[in-house]
Amino acid sequence: MKIIEKGPIPKYYQLKTIIAQKIKDREYPSSSQIPSEDQLMQQYHLSYSTVSRALKELEQEGLLYCVQGKGTFVSDTDSADKSPKEEKKSNNIGLLIFHEKNFISTDPFFTTIMSAIKDEAKNSNITLFATSKSKISDTKRFSREQNSIDGLIIISPTVDIGYLLQIQKKKIPYVVVGRYPQLPNLHSVDIDTSFGTRLALKHLINSGHRRIGFIHGLLDHTVTQYSLQTYQNILKEENLTFDKRLVKEGKFTLNGGYRKTLELLNLSKIPTAIFAANSSMVLGVMKAAREKGVKVPDEIAVVGYDDFPFTSYLSPPLTTIAQPIEELGKIAVRTLFKLISGKTNQPIQILLKPRLVTRESCGAKMGGDRR
Repeated sequence: MKIIEKGPIPKYYQLKTIIAQKIKDREYPSSSQIPSEDQLMQQYHLSYSTVSRALKELEQEGLLYCVQGKGTFVSDTDSADKSPKEEKKSNNIGLLIFHEKNFISTDPFFTTIMSAIKDEAKNSNITLFATSKSKISDTKRFSREQNSIDGLIIISPTVDIGYLLQIQKKKIPYVVVGRYPQLPNLHSVDIDTSFGTRLALKHLINSGHRRIGFIHGLLDHTVTQYSLQTYQNILKEENLTFDKRLVKEGKFTLNGGYRKTLELLNLSKIPTAIFAANSSMVLGVMKAAREKGVKVPDEIAVVGYDDFPFTSYLSPPLTTIAQPIEELGKIAVRTLFKLISGKTNQPIQILLKPRLVTRESCGAKMGGDRR
């Protein structure tokens, strides 16, 4: 495995994946010493900070441990949980979501996908595990109850590699809602964020826009990395200049979208269009434009992401990227049931396509060059 120099996946995360895979394949056996930081830097042509971060996170995940003055060693995970899981099915499915419960209960993405999962798995009991922590191992209730479930659906912006390797050892069927090409054996279902971003940006460019502001989510989220890479790729394809002042991190929140739009509208040369990467941020975009007296779409076009019912009632109605969230939840359940029943032992990776919904906020019918 090699480090991909240019791509949406951070280099430290790629190194984590490589080391974790070598541990899984026993190229680095339990209790053995792995190469030093200097050796890893030379082997993969990485900086000290990149290697150090990868090793630190693998230690936090329980795959490695450090002995001062001696080096870094592989944890002895073979002896853990050797008792076999009962074959009798409990009819229980675990749903693990990496967000706090109050966020899950109010965010439309989560309420929609959870409803779809419950509908599709109506004959099974759904046990919800919610945590805002970065490591599943910190979720005490999950550690206690994981042996009573037949399978697990994980919804997370990032994946705890160490945890997934442990789940694989315990033979617990699982499906991750997300896309992680650095983990080729992962069972996953996801929506093609790159394709959705491309739809939005191409639509704006075809409508004459050349200076497009982009308000994205949290930088450590995989979907953000894909969106940012696509944004840069499309500008290059269209021979448009990348201006970092037009790219803002709105952190997926309404307030983030609002504050970052104010920054864009305070530039000496404001963008003629803004693309916001989720529905919460786009509400902030519309609020900021209204307060600054910038008319949508006459003076600035707006395109959002997620086509929840309220988007058609905004003033003006929102042009947006519609995600098949209900289908995503249902396919996750069907895929998990297939794994539980043992109908396949091959990695299942499903990628759904979003679609563009054109309304008035983008001013598409206006035509003309908006340079």
